[in-house]
Amino acid sequence: KKIDKNIIQNVMIFDVYDGDKLPENTKSIALRILLQPQDKTFTDLEIEELSQKIIYEISKSFDASIRN
Repeated sequence: KKIDKNIIQNVMIFDVYDGDKLPENTKSIALRILLQPQDKTFTDLEIEELSQKIIYEISKSFDASIRN
């Protein structure tokens, strides 16, 4: 919610993987984020920009990275 708590309505973890295909002491966590603007519909560009901001904040806050 550091991005914009008026737009991000809900964040939910829907999958956690902690298996032998990952480096030791790591987990793969999948998130579902509900974006709901109050006054307009997002454009594809706005969604991409918000996604990048969210990824940046999670990466910074939790020393996380996107799994390839």
